[in-house]
Amino acid sequence: MHKLKMIKKYDSLINNKRQELDRLTELMTKVTVLDYTKERVQVTPNNDSLCDIISKISEIQEEIRKDLVEYVELREDCMRQIDALDNSDLIDIAYKYYFEFKSFEKVAEEIGISTRWVIELNKKLLESVH
Repeated sequence: MHKLKMIKKYDSLINNKRQELDRLTELMTKVTVLDYTKERVQVTPNNDSLCDIISKISEIQEEIRKDLVEYVELREDCMRQIDALDNSDLIDIAYKYYFEFKSFEKVAEEIGISTRWVIELNKKLLESVH
């Protein structure tokens, strides 16, 4: 996969992992209320599931940290290459499409050129950024 296209992939991966982290954190913080009006039974609390959740949270946090490091390095590398380009339309397309995640149609509207021309220039962009 091309470097520029990997930016969106990392963004999605990180966001999805953050959502899973939020879900697990919410699950962990839910407290079960005991009804003391009923007959008391000796119960051993099951901490295994809580430990599993905490372990999974820690694992996801580490994955997010690693993904963020790779994501930032990738973005910086791509930005350096884009900034070195001579064509301002290519630079605009790169930032709007690959960093702001706008559609080709929206990019075309903002730059003031046709969508078809944006797509053609994007092909040149992908050849220019390695």
